[in-house]
Amino acid sequence: MSRIISDEQRERAWKMYQEDKTISQVAKIIKVSYTSAWSLTEGRKKGFKNYSEYNKHLAVKRGFKNYAEYLEDLAIK
Repeated sequence: MSRIISDEQRERAWKMYQEDKTISQVAKIIKVSYTSAWSLTEGRKKGFKNYSEYNKHLAVKRGFKNYAEYLEDLAIK
């Protein structure tokens, strides 16, 4: 079961990231997963709502129609 990340955690994560903490360090300190910490830090910096949105963006950038097509290509390889 996922838990909701508070506004306080979001701002604390962003502040730590701006102070040069790594995503792994942020995740450990605020007690969230790496992907959640990525969304709160690097994802926020790049303008993505979550890690899935970023992965979809990368798939299209790599020349695939969508993320599903990218995953299918990976499975074949």
